[in-house]
Amino acid sequence: MSTEPRGPFTWGGAAPDPLDHPELYEGVLLRRTLAYLIDFVLSGILLLAVLILGKIAGLVTFGLLAPVAALIVLLTPFAYFVWFTGGPRAATPGMRVFDLKLARWDGGSPDYIQAAVRTALFTVTVPTTSLLILIVMVLNDRRRALHDILSGTVVVNDKAVMILS
Repeated sequence: MSTEPRGPFTWGGAAPDPLDHPELYEGVLLRRTLAYLIDFVLSGILLLAVLILGKIAGLVTFGLLAPVAALIVLLTPFAYFVWFTGGPRAATPGMRVFDLKLARWDGGSPDYIQAAVRTALFTVTVPTTSLLILIVMVLNDRRRALHDILSGTVVVNDKAVMILS
């Protein structure tokens, strides 16, 4: 690496080159896809619970809270991904199962604003680009999706980062 790590889970400068540190990116594409499937199910369960609570709130208040409940339901999946990927742990439950971690381009943990930008970009780019998002991931050495590139993040193997730190 070109610079010394600045502390736990940082590498300083740009993300390490896959040729110098292949362990950071090994198997990321498949494990990332599987992690997303777990998170999709978990966020769906959370969404269902929020939807039920929203319906109850709407009934109890004779519909007065229905618009607020609807907004909360719409924001629940977004909040799930922002909550887990922002901050020091920087990994959703699915990512943790597969020892993955989200990092800023310089190796630090993303804050909640960067996590929100990344999640918003994911929400916009995946439906509009369909399977092209996977092509982008396959064609670049660090297995970054379009929303990772645009938000300045990279998904890496957590255990490899700990060894390098």
